[in-house]
Amino acid sequence: MCIQCSGIHRSLGVHVSKVRSLTLDLWELENIKIMESIGNKKSKEIYEGNIEPKYKNNRSDLPREEMLRL
Repeated sequence: MCIQCSGIHRSLGVHVSKVRSLTLDLWELENIKIMESIGNKKSKEIYEGNIEPKYKNNRSDLPREEMLRL
């Protein structure tokens, strides 16, 4: 996720979206193990599973913030 999108996600509040940086945040060992066991492909399927296909892959016709709030 790019820095602009992560900033927008953070502004939504942790009750909506929780962003963790690999370099700026501290990770609990349990969370590291979960992410390692799931992997990127499965994580994307989980986190993007309820997004309508028309909203996937950064629609360039919408401002980022509007797209992320859909």
